[in-house]
Amino acid sequence: KSTVAPQALAMLNSPIIRDLATRFATRLGSSENTPIAETIDQAYRIALSRPATDEEIQTMTVFIERQVKLRGEDPNATSLALRDFCHLVLCLNEFIYIE
Repeated sequence: KSTVAPQALAMLNSPIIRDLATRFATRLGSSENTPIAETIDQAYRIALSRPATDEEIQTMTVFIERQVKLRGEDPNATSLALRDFCHLVLCLNEFIYIE
């Protein structure tokens, strides 16, 4: 099963999903001392009930690092990037559909 473009866009632009992503990022409670791979794995375990694969950890690490860079000098860049990552996880087909 998969989402169609309007469903995916609705999820990505939903203020409700953004709020849930913010709460999810807070729940993860990672600090600058927590390795990003550990935070990614924890998010997958909570949201998808499985560990993240090595490839997923690598891909999501790159995503989070890019989000931090896009925010430049913003002191909240890391926490906002983590929120963006959580938003992405909540929009995954694997999260939306239960098999």
